[in-house]
Amino acid sequence: MELKGNKGEWSELYTALKLMADGEIYAADEYMEKVDTLVFPVLKILREEKENKIDYLINGKIILINPKTEEIICEIDRVKFMEAAQIVFNNIAKLNGRSINVSRFEGKDELVNFLKAINISTLKAKSTDKSDITIQIHDHMTGSRPILGFSIKSMLGSKSTLFNPAAGTNFIFNIDNIKLNAAKIIEFNNLTYGLPKRLSKRISSLEELGGEFNFLGIQSEMLELNLRLIDGDLPEILANMLKMRFVTGCSKVKDLIQKLDETNPLEYNLAHKHPFYKYKVIKFLYDTALGMTPETIWNGEIKANGGIIVVKNDGDILAYHTYHKSKFEEYLLNNTFLEQPSTSEDENLPGTPKTKENYPGKSIKPFMFGWLYTEDNDQLRFKLNLQVRFTK
Repeated sequence: MELKGNKGEWSELYTALKLMADGEIYAADEYMEKVDTLVFPVLKILREEKENKIDYLINGKIILINPKTEEIICEIDRVKFMEAAQIVFNNIAKLNGRSINVSRFEGKDELVNFLKAINISTLKAKSTDKSDITIQIHDHMTGSRPILGFSIKSMLGSKSTLFNPAAGTNFIFNIDNIKLNAAKIIEFNNLTYGLPKRLSKRISSLEELGGEFNFLGIQSEMLELNLRLIDGDLPEILANMLKMRFVTGCSKVKDLIQKLDETNPLEYNLAHKHPFYKYKVIKFLYDTALGMTPETIWNGEIKANGGIIVVKNDGDILAYHTYHKSKFEEYLLNNTFLEQPSTSEDENLPGTPKTKENYPGKSIKPFMFGWLYTEDNDQLRFKLNLQVRFTK
């Protein structure tokens, strides 16, 4: 069995094993602490891989069921699942590397043999949406037994991404009020390339020259339409947040919202202290966490309809359930920041993207942003790319 993946992928397997062993999951508050009075019994985990689909019924022991035929495959003591979960956690907590092979694990033979016995052959269950795990819980408040999809975020590896960057997540700005010829643009990009905080310096330098940044649009039409469906002003709000991130040096979403309130770039009527910016940005974070992606039509349908499961550094697993929307939103607001992805700029030819020809054998990101260029009858333009990560 070939099992390898990053810490986030291993955390998905760990989550499945630990939930089967525990048979319950606690809710988290806005500070990512356990709410002792709010626990959800886990009744079943539904897992689909390429070649098989198994339901893991938690009923004293773990009962493996073929959902198509409803036949019982086998029954296994829950203690075995806890032992396997502990092997996974102990190893991913101490091992480093972008991709970790099970061959590096202490207790690898025991783990591999157990996974074979429970019909698990991959780290990640099959997924076509934001859900990383599908579980059935018992809801004490309603008496129902809903089947819910959860997204899994792990604190064991690098900071998890909430909104992934792509070429289409570039926000495009016109630089108005100044004119630069081709030679001056090349000179500008070259002179500013090696400076600390290059993007911030380029933005401030253009404004010192009299340039005015005016948001034009998003490179991906799909993303722009998705954002406008969530809120008509979201593209403009996020564009202002992106620029402010480099102008002020603040990257935390909560701090940037405060800056938006202070500067009010969309000129809302704030006389009665309506939280326009906070409300609209939280809607973006919430919809992103539960299903909205840049290149898929967003119709408001929640994919990860359970919420988010967080794997903490100590191995504890907590849930932000959509039933408790306000706590979930506060968590998203307090624990996200705007990351700067790789600009993909060629260090030998600043102002141009890296190419496979110039960088053979290197992995080149497709983002291509962060330098001055012209388009449409010598209109000066500048791109900034949106990526949102969890702080923890």
